This record gives sequence, structure tokens and C-alpha cells, in this order.
Amino acid sequence: MTFEHLRLKQQRIAGILNQGNILAIRRLTSENRVPAIVSEGANSMVTLIDSSLTGGSADRSAIRADGGLYALRVHTSGYREAVFKRVPVHQKPQESQETTVLGPDIEEFISGRIVRGFREPRGALKLRLRKLLNRRSPDF
Repeated sequence: MTFEHLRLKQQRIAGILNQGNILAIRRLTSENRVPAIVSEGANSMVTLIDSSLTGGSADRSAIRADGGLYALRVHTSGYREAVFKRVPVHQKPQESQETTVLGPDIEEFISGRIVRGFREPRGALKLRLRKLLNRRSPDF
């Protein structure tokens, strides 16, 4: 599923609850005390770009993810940490390894192993998108 320019406010459990889907989200604005994104299950994947997750609670993470997570240019505020990532330990599904990103800003976070060519830079190209259909629109 792909979302763009999505605004969430005052949800009760999570802004987005992802259970086993693949989400691509750009320009998410979340104003919530609950996590903006909860992505459950090792097969869940989320790509989050150019987003703002504010209004959080000091006892919660802005993003909680069990599966794959890629975040680029994400601002958070009010939360305990920007990302809480849990990964099952290989060959021991009842155990997990935890990773956190304190934030408040995430320039780039890649949860998995990066596959790259010889001498290629790490991470994404980080290109800014430009709206092509309406030339009067500013760069994104």
C-alpha cells in the first residue's frame, strides 16, 4: 500500500497499525500520544519518507517495528525514542534483539542488511522528489 500526504490525529492505539503488509508512506503528519506506526510481524515492511511524528508520550516510541523499516528525513517529538525495532534471533524465534534510535530526527535508518555493489555508498540516493505535473508547486 502506498500513501502520500496523510494526516493522522488523536488515534487511540496507533496512528497506523500494520500487520504483515508492505507500506510506502511519504509526508505522513501524525499528531498523537500513541505510536505513529506500529508494524507487527517479521514479514511487515514500512518505508517512511519526509514525515513528522509529533505529540508523543514520553513512555512510547514514535515507531515500533518487528519487520523491515526504512526511514528517511523523519522528525519526531515528545516520544521516548524515534524507533524501537525488534528482530527475532536467528534459530530462536522466542528470543528477540532490540534496537532503538533516540531521535528526535532520523536522517536515515535502515533496519536490515544493505546489499550494495563494490565501492557503492551506503544507504539510499536520498533524492528529493519534484512534482512534475504542476510546475508552480515547490520542490518536495
